[in-house]
Amino acid sequence: MMNRFFCLLYLLLPLYAQEDLISTMVPARNGKEQSLRMWIPPETEVVRGAIIQGRWNGLVNRGQYRQLARMWDFALIGGMMEHGDAYETSIPLALKDLAEKSGHPEIEHVPFITMGFSNGGWWAVNVARVLPERTIAVAVCAMPGLSGAGHHPEYRAAMQRVPVMQVNGASDGATHDWMRKEDPTFPKLRKHELPWSLALQWNTKHKYGATNSLAFPFLQEAIRLRLPEDADAREGPPQLRPIDPDAVWMGDSRTWRSRYAEIAPATEDGLQDPKQVWLLNENVAFHWRAFQSIHLLPQQVSVEVTEEQGLLLNLDGDIQGIESITFFHGAQVLGTADEGTSIEIQDLEPGVYSIHAELIFDNSTKKVTSPALYLKSK
Repeated sequence: MMNRFFCLLYLLLPLYAQEDLISTMVPARNGKEQSLRMWIPPETEVVRGAIIQGRWNGLVNRGQYRQLARMWDFALIGGMMEHGDAYETSIPLALKDLAEKSGHPEIEHVPFITMGFSNGGWWAVNVARVLPERTIAVAVCAMPGLSGAGHHPEYRAAMQRVPVMQVNGASDGATHDWMRKEDPTFPKLRKHELPWSLALQWNTKHKYGATNSLAFPFLQEAIRLRLPEDADAREGPPQLRPIDPDAVWMGDSRTWRSRYAEIAPATEDGLQDPKQVWLLNENVAFHWRAFQSIHLLPQQVSVEVTEEQGLLLNLDGDIQGIESITFFHGAQVLGTADEGTSIEIQDLEPGVYSIHAELIFDNSTKKVTSPALYLKSK
C-alpha cells in the first residue's frame, strides 16, 4: 500500500511542477511546431525582461534560474525551437501569445538575454543577430565556432550592439582548431571589434561545468548597464542603452595560464591586439580574472549564510606563507581578513555574488582563487 502511495506521488509531482507554467506553440519556417514554456515569479507585478533558452525546456524548472528571475523581475522562457528558424518572426509571435495567456501584456515587448549550451549557443547567438535591439546580452557555453558572426557584414553590424560571453572547455574536441590550440583571440571577431568575450575552463571537455560563476555576474552587469531602471515594457519596447566604450577593459590571454591574469582598462593598442580579450567593464574583468586564471591552489573560498542572512566568507586550505587575504565580488572589495581567514558581511542587497580571494604571499606574489557563486533573492 505504501509503495503504491509513493508511486502515485512520483507521478503527480511533475504535474504539480507544471501548474505555474504557461505554454505556447508557434510555427517554424520548416512547417514544424515549436514549443516554449514560461515561468513568472509570483511576486513580480511587472516583468522587466526575460531569460530565454530556446533549446532547453528544463530552464523553467531550475531553482537557480528561478532565483535569477526573482532578483531581476524577469520571466524564464525555455523551449525546443528549430535551428535556422526565422526567429525575428517566431519569437515575437511567441512572446505575444505568452503575454495574452499570462495576463502580463508587457511580455510582448520585454527585452531579453539569451543563453545556450553547445548547439543551444548557436541558437542564442542567432537570436541576438536578428533581434539585436531586444537582446541585452548573450551567455553561451561549449558553442562550436562563431555562428557566422565574423563572416557577414550584416551579422557583424548587428552583433556590435550586443555583448557576448562565451565559455569553452580548453579540451573540448567539439571546438575548432583555434580553440583546441588554446588560441583565445577569436581573430575574426577581434578584427571586427565585436564586443565578444572568451573564457576557457581548463582541463574541461564538452561540459557546462562552472560556467555560471562567470556568466551570471556578466549578465547582471549587462542588465545594470543596458536596461534603464525606469524601463517599462507596458508602454512599448524599452530602448536599451548602448555599450559604453569608455567602460571596457581587456584581459591578456598571454597571462591567463598564470594564477593572476593581467587585466586593465582598454586602450587603442589593446583593442588592436588580437591576444587581448574584450571585457564589458571593470567588474566583469575582475570576475573574468578569477574564473580564468589557472587554479591549482590548495586554497578555496567557502560561503556560508549566517542566521542574520549575512555571509561568512572563509579561505579554506593551507594558509602558510600567506601575508594577506582580501575577498572580492568583481572589483568590489568585500573585506580583508585582518586576523584569521574569515570575514562576515551583513546587509547584502539581492543579486548575484561571485566571490574570490586575492592572496598576497610573503614573497609578494599575488594569486587569485576560483570564484564561489552565491545568489541572494529578494
